Amino acid sequence: MNNTLSYRAEPQVDLASGRITIDEFEGGPFVEPNPVGKIIERHTRQIFETRDAVVREALIRLGWTPPPTSRRAASEARAVGEAEGDACLAKATSGDDFNADAVRACMLRDLSLWSSKGLSSEDLVSMAKARGHVPHDDRSFGPIVAGLARKGLITQIGSCPRKRGNGTSGGRIWALTEAGRSQAISFA
Repeated sequence: MNNTLSYRAEPQVDLASGRITIDEFEGGPFVEPNPVGKIIERHTRQIFETRDAVVREALIRLGWTPPPTSRRAASEARAVGEAEGDACLAKATSGDDFNADAVRACMLRDLSLWSSKGLSSEDLVSMAKARGHVPHDDRSFGPIVAGLARKGLITQIGSCPRKRGNGTSGGRIWALTEAGRSQAISFA
């Protein structure tokens, strides 16, 4: 008699590394009085999607409260972030020490001079600061980069690990558009 053995272990959650693994065992044909003898493979899946029902249940059992996954919550969080960035930029430009228009020109010029493959947001900020554009808070640069993208002067061409975010994801790589290239030339 041929049977197949299949077993799925409980999820193992390692909060320190952020890994969730599930061991799955699959067995091949075995003959009846020896049902233990022929486990063929053991698969380990690492799961990073917290929408997976098994993973969510494991995390909730550990006391984790899932973040809201609705689009409304995400758009509200983005709106709050944009408002706070705009407030930070307004404070930076309220004095005479920081000129947002000069930073925009600097970023466009740097992208035109140094970037055949694009530059990350963090590189653009570092280059602007090296040229003397230093606000009270580096978050003032976010609305400037976002504004360049909204105006169609730069476009995101990739992503990268963040340098100041300790290698976390979310870094963006920007390149000039044709409109941005013509505007960068006018600043040169």
